[in-house]
Amino acid sequence: MSFNIDIEKIINLLIENENAISQLYKLFSDKFEGASVFWAGLSIEEKGHASHIRMLLEKVEKGEFVADLKRFDAQIIQQNVEYMNLLIEKFKKESLSLQDALSIAKSIEESIIENNYFNILDKDSIEVKRILQFLKGETESHLRRLQEYRSKES
Repeated sequence: MSFNIDIEKIINLLIENENAISQLYKLFSDKFEGASVFWAGLSIEEKGHASHIRMLLEKVEKGEFVADLKRFDAQIIQQNVEYMNLLIEKFKKESLSLQDALSIAKSIEESIIENNYFNILDKDSIEVKRILQFLKGETESHLRRLQEYRSKES
């Protein structure tokens, strides 16, 4: 497998992960009428994250994104996607409390930060740095907003 194919696979997994998170948050939006706008907003933003990550594919093709494969662990990302899909199927059938949904979402956002998916490396191009910085900031914003909403609801 070539280097670009590996990177493309990882980027596609990151896109899939963001889309799965978006679906989960949309499900939460449907389940929690009083918090629908909050969850819908997060869901839309996750879709936007997927679009930004798609831009990285273009950078790979142009040779502007020289990704360090150690930065991304495809197996962990794949496990995250599978976990999101399990949660979606589970909560389509089962109920959960708003506090549980907030805790789950907080864990998801923390996992993205802890796995350093959007950390910037010196060798990244300026455009790639801009995209990664945006995604990292958005993820941190989601975590902060989830924590604030959770404490407000306690």
